[in-house]
Amino acid sequence: MEKDCKEAQKSSATIVFADESGLQMGPNLQRTWAPRAFIEQLKQNIRGQIRLVWDRLLVHRSKKMLRYLNKQRRVEVHYLPAYAPEQNPVEYIWAYLKNSSLCNRPLP
Repeated sequence: MEKDCKEAQKSSATIVFADESGLQMGPNLQRTWAPRAFIEQLKQNIRGQIRLVWDRLLVHRSKKMLRYLNKQRRVEVHYLPAYAPEQNPVEYIWAYLKNSSLCNRPLP
């Protein structure tokens, strides 16, 4: 990761760490997050090269997503190791929120 950061700095690329999670009172809905729309937003708001750091969520590595990413000249994806909360500390927050007293309780 350190090597990637140094290379990004030399090339004036922007590094984006993206992780998604959600908390809701209703049932979980499938297929609601749109990684391609997220990448299009990044391209609209960030000039130059983009280094996107993603976890290994299946949607990030699907054949459809890889085909899409191969067409993106400005976006280079780097994947975190399979389970690496020490490299992606927000995972600790998601785990706490999903398994703490907030779990299965309605909001006031």
